[in-house]
Amino acid sequence: MKSLSSPLITGIIADLKKKLGVNLIAIYGIGSCFDDSLPENFMKNDIDLIAIVRSTKSLGKFSIKEIGKKHIFIGYNTIESYNNKKIFDEISGANYEWSLICIKHPENSKLLYGTDIRNQIPETTNIQFDYDNILIRGFYHLEKSFKNGLRDIAKLEYSKTLFKFGFYFCVLHDKTFRHVSLTEIRKKLKKLYKSGAIDSQIFEYFETAFNYRCRGEYDSDFHLLRLKTRYYFISLLSKRKTHRLMDYTEIKTFFSSYFGGLPILKVFVRNLELKKH
Repeated sequence: MKSLSSPLITGIIADLKKKLGVNLIAIYGIGSCFDDSLPENFMKNDIDLIAIVRSTKSLGKFSIKEIGKKHIFIGYNTIESYNNKKIFDEISGANYEWSLICIKHPENSKLLYGTDIRNQIPETTNIQFDYDNILIRGFYHLEKSFKNGLRDIAKLEYSKTLFKFGFYFCVLHDKTFRHVSLTEIRKKLKKLYKSGAIDSQIFEYFETAFNYRCRGEYDSDFHLLRLKTRYYFISLLSKRKTHRLMDYTEIKTFFSSYFGGLPILKVFVRNLELKKH
């Protein structure tokens, strides 16, 4: 794979080896940058890495930096954390189930450096999905999109919104689904809507985001598209088309429980509530 041998990736790995020293066990590449199945013209601005360390003390949960037009994300995890969800939640900001699937299954990540730890972390056969924690991540990126107005970063965050929602609906309707690749999520969503398990709109919104990553622009007015997306996915919460039914008060409480409370989305829900009365 081209990205594995790129000077940028090589340089980041060298910096991590120098910074972490004997604390570093392995480095994995995850996400679209390391996904061979995506089209060649797929926009890959993010480089996502997971550094497996002996201890996260003094490291924090992750580090972020910009190199040119590339957004570099480095998450820090331990073997112990993958074996204990409580510990994982304490040291990581990611979803435990997604993260375990990502590292455990070779098709979801690339070992870039060090010792492969896959045989030292749990199997995913009997994994119990925390659907609240998975679902909220789609709304988190939608909140970030609105926060950034109509800039390019807002369009990118919108696409991440649909990718997170896509994974959620895959594991909601198929508890054996063990992929994080957008290609596999896309295939699964298509099967789900054709079988009637999900609304066709869910797949269509995902396709819109996927095509944006290939073409660099949305086919329709982005402002209107985002407004429709917000209304549609929030409405699913009150129509029992997610893992649990929520009224407007419960939706606001749900949003308040994560990522600083998602204030922009909460205002929208409050307005929906007022219109209802």
